[in-house]
Amino acid sequence: MKEQPPTPPRLPANALGCFACGLCAGVCSAKAITMQMGEDGFLRPHVDEALCRKCRACEQMCRKLSAPLPLAGAAPRACYAAYATDTALRRACSSGGVVALLAKHTVERGGVAFGVVMNGLDKAEFAAIDSVRDLPKMQGSKYLQADTTHCFEKVAAALKTGVPVLFTGLPCQVKALRLRFGFKHENLLTADIACHGVPSKNAYDAWLRELAHKHGSAVRQVHFRDKTQGWIAYRMRVEFEDGTDEVFAENPFHLLFLNRLCVNETCYACQKDATTHSSDLTASDLWGVRDLSGDEKMHGVSGVACHTEKGMQALAALGAELYMRPVSVADVERGNGGMRMGSIPIPWQRAHLLRDLRKMPVSAAYHRYFIRPNTLRRSVALFGKHILLPDLAYRVLRGVKRLVCRDGQAG
Repeated sequence: MKEQPPTPPRLPANALGCFACGLCAGVCSAKAITMQMGEDGFLRPHVDEALCRKCRACEQMCRKLSAPLPLAGAAPRACYAAYATDTALRRACSSGGVVALLAKHTVERGGVAFGVVMNGLDKAEFAAIDSVRDLPKMQGSKYLQADTTHCFEKVAAALKTGVPVLFTGLPCQVKALRLRFGFKHENLLTADIACHGVPSKNAYDAWLRELAHKHGSAVRQVHFRDKTQGWIAYRMRVEFEDGTDEVFAENPFHLLFLNRLCVNETCYACQKDATTHSSDLTASDLWGVRDLSGDEKMHGVSGVACHTEKGMQALAALGAELYMRPVSVADVERGNGGMRMGSIPIPWQRAHLLRDLRKMPVSAAYHRYFIRPNTLRRSVALFGKHILLPDLAYRVLRGVKRLVCRDGQAG
């Protein structure tokens, strides 16, 4: 019998469950794996079979990434309410500016800070910053999936030089980095953020197209977390090429993202709390503390969970530049879904939503598929934890809604 050639590695590129962290591409010595955008608007690994050596190193690393977190069950050493005492720096950040201070301290010591920056209007990617003047590029939220291509190689190159390295990313990205470089690397400090999931680029692109059409001018820049009216009442602000801008308390893209109707498949299965992070420390918005001062409500305050002694030492090294006061783990988790999140079923309307976003305005898709949580609260209480609609019933309901919401423009 003729021997069959070895099959290429089976990554989750064509199945559910890919973290899109780029770890598989980083460990591929043949450079056969690239991160490519799929039809659903998410980056996933693509294997070039002509270059693949069938070593399966990528498969092995992906299995490790899907395994329980290395620090699972380890309680945080301490939790703090914290913010930068430099008000200007704090205003430029999403919450209290703790990560921005850590990056500044790293760069001032001759090190490199890795974090997400915007390359143009619609591409988020990891960058290595070694200059204080470039640090503002890392500040602020970016509600997009970041491209990690070549990121781990750059981290490895920086660590080889012996300089301090700060890496800030999502919990799954930090875990991938730890799997690559280990926990005991002396010069590596890691910080993850309270993650709500990563939204489909289809939803974001559809929103930009609709805004440009409505205003008659292309979008120049999006500020995902504008604190002009305060941190508690943050808004999304959009600048247009004609010099005008618009502030949104709510918008279809943001609501679809916050209600997890358009996030990556893996995000629905993500289970985390303050005890299951692979980072040295975790930064979040401190939404759950009620006795905040007026200054904190206006300019923002971070909740910080320290998981390692290295994380605690990094905060202490900031000295008078950082205000801190102890809080409990419950204070950090309360009101912040990104800190404590359990797995949920993939919403029944998600696949139809992502498909329609390629051909209709995001507001039309929003009105067609979004159901406000309060609408079904009593029904959920009566019929159980989840309402599972058979596909046939859903098709009927969707047809009815199309008739009621003519052209999907009103609900």
